[in-house]
Amino acid sequence: MTHPPSLSIKQVFCLLLVHLLLTGGAVADTSVADEVVHEEITIWSEGVRLAGDIYKPKGMQAGEKLPGLLLIHGWGGSKTHLNRAYAPQFASRGFVVLTFDYKGWGESNGPLFHRESLPAAEELTVVNVDAEHIRRVINPRSIVEDARAALNYLAGEPGVLSDNLGVWGTSLGGGVALVTAARDERIKAYVDQIGAVNFKANLKMITDEMVTRWEIQRARGDIASYPGAESVINPALKGYPDWIYLKRFDSFASAENLNVPTLIIDAEDEDLFAREVNGALLYETIKDRVPSKYVVIPGKHYDIYRGEPYKKALGEAQDWFVKHLKGSTEGAALYQQYCASCHSNPIAKASALSTLRAMSYERLLGSMTDGSMSQQSAGMNAAQLEELARYLSKGNMDPRAWELAVACDADNQEAPGDMAPSITGWGYGTANRRFQNPESAGLGVKDLPGLEVVWAQGFPGATVMRSQPVITADTLFIGVDATRTVYAFDLASGCLKWTYRSTGPVRSALGYGRMPDTEQPVLFFGDARGSVHVVSAVDGSEVWSVDAGLDSASTITGTPVLHDARLYVPISSFEVARADMGNYECCREHGGVRALDIRTGETLWTYTTTDDAKVTGKNAIGTRTWGPSGAPVWTTPAIDVKRNRLYIGTGQNYSWPATNTSDAIIALDLDSGEPAWIYQALANDIYTEACIARYLGYPDNPNCPEDSGPDFDFGASVVVTTNAAGKDILVAGQKSGDVYALDPDDGGSVIWQKKLSEGTPVGGIHWGMSVEDDTVFVPVADPEWKLIGWDYSPRPGITALDLTTGKVKWRHSIERGCELDRTRIDPLNGRQDENWPDCPYFYGYSAALTGIEGAVFAGSLNGTLQAFSSEDGRELWRFDTKKSFPTLNGVPAHGGALDNAGPAVGNGYMILQSGYSYFNQMPGNLLLVLKKRD
Repeated sequence: MTHPPSLSIKQVFCLLLVHLLLTGGAVADTSVADEVVHEEITIWSEGVRLAGDIYKPKGMQAGEKLPGLLLIHGWGGSKTHLNRAYAPQFASRGFVVLTFDYKGWGESNGPLFHRESLPAAEELTVVNVDAEHIRRVINPRSIVEDARAALNYLAGEPGVLSDNLGVWGTSLGGGVALVTAARDERIKAYVDQIGAVNFKANLKMITDEMVTRWEIQRARGDIASYPGAESVINPALKGYPDWIYLKRFDSFASAENLNVPTLIIDAEDEDLFAREVNGALLYETIKDRVPSKYVVIPGKHYDIYRGEPYKKALGEAQDWFVKHLKGSTEGAALYQQYCASCHSNPIAKASALSTLRAMSYERLLGSMTDGSMSQQSAGMNAAQLEELARYLSKGNMDPRAWELAVACDADNQEAPGDMAPSITGWGYGTANRRFQNPESAGLGVKDLPGLEVVWAQGFPGATVMRSQPVITADTLFIGVDATRTVYAFDLASGCLKWTYRSTGPVRSALGYGRMPDTEQPVLFFGDARGSVHVVSAVDGSEVWSVDAGLDSASTITGTPVLHDARLYVPISSFEVARADMGNYECCREHGGVRALDIRTGETLWTYTTTDDAKVTGKNAIGTRTWGPSGAPVWTTPAIDVKRNRLYIGTGQNYSWPATNTSDAIIALDLDSGEPAWIYQALANDIYTEACIARYLGYPDNPNCPEDSGPDFDFGASVVVTTNAAGKDILVAGQKSGDVYALDPDDGGSVIWQKKLSEGTPVGGIHWGMSVEDDTVFVPVADPEWKLIGWDYSPRPGITALDLTTGKVKWRHSIERGCELDRTRIDPLNGRQDENWPDCPYFYGYSAALTGIEGAVFAGSLNGTLQAFSSEDGRELWRFDTKKSFPTLNGVPAHGGALDNAGPAVGNGYMILQSGYSYFNQMPGNLLLVLKKRD
């Protein structure tokens, strides 16, 4: 077998390694045995069978998923010890735990060593050989591969959150765990227990010259390929050390790539691995950039496996994994107190807990501090808000960590000042026709079969992709609400030119224009806090930012529109959600429009949709009620230069008394903001999220108004267009399923009205229509809800209407096209028990349509984009986004529901944003860029 090093080296190694045998003796907590279940498994690593064990908490439900933990033992140890003293103890705290034996150790197979030559063959060949079964070799390179194989097995285990794993290693296993944690982004927490994390320093007595000599001898066959009994320094030490690979095992080099919360546990009188070059050095290296903790426990190296030191170290590790993989117990308690009544309630429309857990810490905290959930979170102090956000985000990666990896070269970090935009805002022009002419689109019907993905990006912690981009000749500008950031990507390559950080989630689409006098190209948008931002399109620097909100719950959903040096800002309100709390004084807030000077952000005029609210009485539990309120403006305004008017659509009132401005189309004077006329489509529609009896048959919450309405907003923006006879017409779509053609010259009188569906609060016509020549294309989103309050038959699909008469030219009715697993769905609200089911519950067309010459694009809630012939409704092309895509920035990305902004088409590119978790739809964090084939 192997030729051992010289006697003096042996003597040094005896002193260092005689204690490396991982002995038993830990006082395990046997009381947890009844709380867990155990399964023996087989893992394959480099073609060798490894023996492993999985421990789970007893009573896990079908579909339930928990964080996973991988435990890695030390030199000479085995999973037997871990199975007694660690795995059940971790599992009892709510984890799925995996242990394993290295190759050639314990119950695992080892590689085979054979000396004779094998017959040469081009194909896989079965041969009979005499071979030795290699056992108990200490080879860290091989152990790292075993650990990776075990981690992959764990990630594929049903019941495990595959992107929320922890790794624990002891002694030699601590260094293996360090390498594993630094290399795998699925790992979100790491614990090093008395670890040999710096083996190069630990074996400094072995010189590089010695290793080189041994490598030459091994290559020439002078010493065996695998060390054996002759390599043993002391008979008491188990295993045959492979000094070549041990010396090469530079585990500490991985410290610079370690970016997950790290707990380091050391023995105070450590007698094997000097703390100053192992645990203490690792802590000093990472403490300023990684959440970390250094714990020193009284005793020597092996004392940590028994008695009080064992209990202390185990407790510290358990708490670390609970905090960073599950959130603290305080976080869980806060969720139950403030969130569970809605987010864990099957009759509520709020996002499921699983959706919240996919969101970033930043987005969750922002929602609770100054966003849509600020009222519900009002009872928590700052520390509690942060704790709850940590608990829910469960260690999701830094939403900005990827940006340097895809940054453009230094000479490409600005957008050219002479940029030629092909998309400048939500409506593809201030008339909101959402139609791209051939020159702007840069692609036609003939190009659709050749469209291919040229690059993609994923955004950590995002579950909603909603902000329609601006496209110029060479730059894609896009906002992401979860990261509160606007990004400027090079259109051709996908590299990142610059970023702009918003004070609130980026909620509206982006708009583009040029600053009067200077011609500076600028972008503008509204955020979820009600602020408007204007930034340089060249370098992302802020020009100005102002709070444009009317009240504390104001938000900006529609996109600000620029005309004649004025920025017209639509204002909506989240108060509709606050009303779900019976002790909230509902309701005092309303929608409106502000006209701002594009140069300074100064308010020029303000229009509000209701008068100031006054106390009107008390609700059923004695909380004061207020009114009038509501009539938010969700839509992007349309500009009518000919008549000097701005057109908006409004939503329902939130409380009595009703106003004539709810569910209405309103024409405002561009210069003064005074209303020219109001067309109200539905009177007395008074509704909040406290209302559930009308839909589900359950008792309403106290803040549901008496005789509540159906919540039939105008969500689709008003379209200004002209028919073939030269007659100007306004087209408006309502969640009632109705389309209206209004006469702008006759006070908004109805030219024609067409009912396409019966509508619901998330059905009917939701976000936007498209107009090409004399045809109006209308999407309908109707879900298959079992509504209690009226006879309801969903009619999702796309309809083409004649602009002059309203007659149906063609209709495409969409069907689910798959069989729902009714056992895995909540029939009350469509909530499914997985993010991306094979058969999604929702499948209608809610997203705004986009038109090009000869085709109209429609995104479905099932994640599929389709193109239909403008002439006859034939399907021309389809593209599935409900899957994973490789990304430039390395962030795992998965598509989901297509909602809100439709596809953006410009300069020969198509931009898709996939994922929309509101209303229990499929989440996603995907940006796709497609291009026609050259």
